[in-house]
Amino acid sequence: MDDSIEIKETTKRAATAELASTLVELVEILLTDVAAEVEVVARELGQDEGRERLRRALDRLGCARGVVEAMREGQGPVEANGEDDHERPGDCAEHYRPVLERVRGALELLAEGWPQDYPDGAVEWLFI
Repeated sequence: MDDSIEIKETTKRAATAELASTLVELVEILLTDVAAEVEVVARELGQDEGRERLRRALDRLGCARGVVEAMREGQGPVEANGEDDHERPGDCAEHYRPVLERVRGALELLAEGWPQDYPDGAVEWLFI
């Protein structure tokens, strides 16, 4: 095997694993936030603040769903089964650009509704 092909394949596998790990960590943070919000809502149900927290929690769930969908769509059929896809042409970064754009879009939509929770520099923005 040509060394340059082997290096490209190794880089692609590393980039794929890094992206998946990063997105999973982002989903974990979002879901942790949702769990905390829902717990508070359960205690405060009936108060205006409780309804707002519930709405925010549902918005975060929608964002997490968008991240998971982007992750799923970013995998080829072979990668989804945990195998390597040597057939995919092009640069790895270009392949994942649409995935990252969808994730950014989901976060931006969440930040529009809850700007006080997602200002510039918030931990969620560091992932993309």
